[in-house]
Amino acid sequence: MSLPQTKAAQYIQLHAESLTSHQIISLLLDGALERIEHTKLALHNSNIDDAQSLKIKFLGIVEGLQGYLDVERGGDIAVNLFALYSYIIKLIQQSTIENLAAGMDEARILLSEVKSGWDEMNIQQQKVAV
Repeated sequence: MSLPQTKAAQYIQLHAESLTSHQIISLLLDGALERIEHTKLALHNSNIDDAQSLKIKFLGIVEGLQGYLDVERGGDIAVNLFALYSYIIKLIQQSTIENLAAGMDEARILLSEVKSGWDEMNIQQQKVAV
């Protein structure tokens, strides 16, 4: 079955030329969170094939976020995010269908914190720019 794009991916396709790197990361985080919800819904509906496909797509987004990090210039924050993304990847890769929902719940909590901090950082940068 072909899975639809996330809303974030659709937005990136439509506005790719005008997005800042900060906005792209924010949208990728949104996409990861959306994939978590889709995976949990598939599990709830006993649609194991979709759950497995969504798990793979989720991992691709987190690996992409990890790939954007510049640990040379990003200092401790980048190093800590790299470790967090590594943890999430390992958590989900090692999850079986029986414990995937719990793993996705933990990933959602962690990524929601990252997303909140990322968005707050953007708000603070906008205030400084004014």
